[in-house]
Order: sequence, then C-alpha cells, then structure tokens
Amino acid sequence: MKGQSAIEFITVYGFMLIIAALFIALIVLFAFSAQDSIQTSQCSGYSGLYCTSAQVAYNVVARNSLVYLALDSEQSAPVNIIGINVIINNATYAGTCNPTIAAPAERVNCTIGVNSITRNGQQIVGSYTINGQYCNSPVYNVSVEACAYQNVTYTGFFSTYVTNHLSLGYTNYIVPANVVGVVSGSFCCVEGIAFAPSGSYAYATEFNTNRLAIINTATNSLKNTISPGLNVPYGVAFVPSGDYAYVANLNFGGFPYISVVDTATETQTGKINIEGVNLLLLEGVAVSPNGANAWLSGYGNVLELNTATNTMTQTSTDISSSGLVVSPDGQYVYVIDLGTEDILKISTTTGDVVSSIGSSMIDNPSGIAITPDGKYLYLANTDSNQVLIISTATGNVISTINNGFSHPSGIAIAPGGSYGYVGNPGSSNVVIIDTGGYN
Repeated sequence: MKGQSAIEFITVYGFMLIIAALFIALIVLFAFSAQDSIQTSQCSGYSGLYCTSAQVAYNVVARNSLVYLALDSEQSAPVNIIGINVIINNATYAGTCNPTIAAPAERVNCTIGVNSITRNGQQIVGSYTINGQYCNSPVYNVSVEACAYQNVTYTGFFSTYVTNHLSLGYTNYIVPANVVGVVSGSFCCVEGIAFAPSGSYAYATEFNTNRLAIINTATNSLKNTISPGLNVPYGVAFVPSGDYAYVANLNFGGFPYISVVDTATETQTGKINIEGVNLLLLEGVAVSPNGANAWLSGYGNVLELNTATNTMTQTSTDISSSGLVVSPDGQYVYVIDLGTEDILKISTTTGDVVSSIGSSMIDNPSGIAITPDGKYLYLANTDSNQVLIISTATGNVISTINNGFSHPSGIAIAPGGSYGYVGNPGSSNVVIIDTGGYN
C-alpha cells in the first residue's frame, strides 16, 4: 500500500509540478517578449521642444542602434535646429533632426546613431540636448539665413527599451557623422591633411614647426615626423600613384613654393617656385584624379599646375582662397573664397566659376574635403568649432558635427569614405570623424 501511495503521489503531484513549471516559464517568456516589444517610453523636455516619445532600435545586421526621439515645438516662432546630442552611459552621440526648421506646433523627429547598445530588451536611460536658433521671419517663409536671431538650447530625458529595428519600419535613416576619437601622438598646429591613395597612412602639415607628420591609419597613431625642406607648410596632396606628395609652403619672407616629397625616401626631391604669378600666401593644393594637373589656392588667384612641365596657368582671378579640393570625376574644383566665405565650384575645363555655395552657417572656413562618391563636401569651420556636411547636388548644409573641435583647419576623408581626419590646432591634436551615412 505504501508503494502504491508513493507512485500515486508522484503521478498526481508530479504532473501538477510540471504544469506549474511550464506556467511559470510561459510567464517569464511573456515578460521578456513584452519588454522587447516596448517601443514608446517615458520622455520629457524642459523647454520649448517637448519630447513625446522615445524609441531605440537595434540593427542586428549593422550591429548598431538608433535612438529615435519625437518632439513637439511649443515655440511661438520657427526654430532652426542645428544639432542634437544624447548622453547614454556617460558617452555622447550626435544626431540629426527633421525638419531642420521647426514651425510652431510642428512635430520634429530626431535620429541618433549609437554603437554601444547590443541587446534587445535592454533598458536605455539617457538625456538629450538640442542646439538651435530662433528664426526672425514669418512661419510661411523661413530660411536658414533668417535664423540667427537668438541661440537657444533645449534639454530633456528619456527612458525606453531596445527593440528590433525591423519591427519599427525604419529603413531610410542616414547614420549621422560624429567624432569618434583622436589620433594618438603629439601634434602642433596641423593645417593640412591628406590620405595616401592606399589609405595606409596620411600626411599632416605643421606650419609652426615646419614638419610633416606621418600618421599610421591602421593604429590611428603618429608614426614619425619629417622636415623635407618645408617653410610654413599648409596644404598637402598626393599624386594618384602615391609615389610622391605636393606640399604648399607659405615661405614667409620669400616667394611661396611647392615641395615635392618622395614618399619612399621621405625626402624633398623637387621644388616648384611660385614666382611671376599673382599668388601670395600659398595655402591649398589639390591633384586631379589622373595626376596630370594640380590646383593651387592662396591670395590673388587659383592656379592650375601642369605636373609634367611644372608650368602654371591662371584659372580664376581676384579670389583670396584657402583650402580646395578636386571632385572625384576631375570636372570641378571646390575652392573656399575667404572674401565671401562661399564655396566656389570651378570648371577644370574652362577655369570659370560655374556656381557657388553660400550659407550663414559657414563661419571662417579653413579646410575642405569631398567624399569618394562626390556627393558630400566636409567643411571645417574654424570660428564656430564645427564641421559642416554639404550636399554637392543642392548646395545645402544637411548635417553638422559639433563636438570635439577647437579651431579646426585641415580636413580629409579616407579613400574608403568611412572616416576622416580633422586638424585641430586649438587642442594640438588630430580628430577622427566617422562619416556615418554621409560617404
């Protein structure tokens, strides 16, 4: 009887225990599934632009996450949104907002790329800061140029859970460009930067020390410095083969000149004097994709240099310019006009200015670079300590990088287009930028 009672006990109560365990397992599974599917959250704002919802989507394929914030403008005037930063786990990430100019009561959607979130269901708590400007113009006719009336800042907090990006339906998001670090090593007053065609190293000019810094791009570190006959060097550019580079020298007290640097021996093997032409304070140099020509910028002219004969012809006159860059197809040269702070688009065939790019956001620009596909210009704003990203198709400023700069100068985008270097004389370093989706 005792044996039968034990079997009966196990049969009855064991079955009940199994049912209870399965029930508990289902509850736990439901709880985690519900947490993964949470898309809205707690979201608050303290002034002007009030956050109404926050979402974080993890992209399993790209292995990154995107923060989405929806905000409603409660301002009485339009607001030009310059940029947004979020802080998560003491790390700062930059993003963009759409529309750029928000009318009163208009919904603003902001997106921020984050690379430190790697798990669905993870709770994310963060804060955001939006920098903008009031627009002193009617709601029905607003332009960025009219939006320098008063600087404003909006802040808030959010808390949400990560979910799969496919369930949110976000497919057209452009990951913003942002600062991801600095090149290790000691730098001084970097003015010009150029990547070697191989992408394995870069040259950076130091105008106060008359040196050329060589950066190992694999480790993002200073390899060594050389002084191949330089005198106040500014711009630098490689020929397509990478066998040598041109360095523009201001040469205070004498005529400016170009140093031809052999990249194998790291010595100056040639010198091109800039005499007998109306070009003072030589600052920029850029080489065509086929290597047949180079363009020089400075005070007075933009010159075209025949690299086979080292002879120069005048392209455009009465232009005081700093940096310049050649389009990947070789059809145009983009030149910074210091007089107007516009970017001039010059035909390499005729030498004529075919169009210009102007914006109130351009502020004492120094360096300029172009992405390998030719779609975007990166412009270093020395006075506002930011980098502007400009569409070459429309001429509009479509994004900015606002953190980590102190009087940025030279700028270059790596051959693959995924990152770039920015000379940062104010902090005596070279900043690394991730171009995000703008490459």
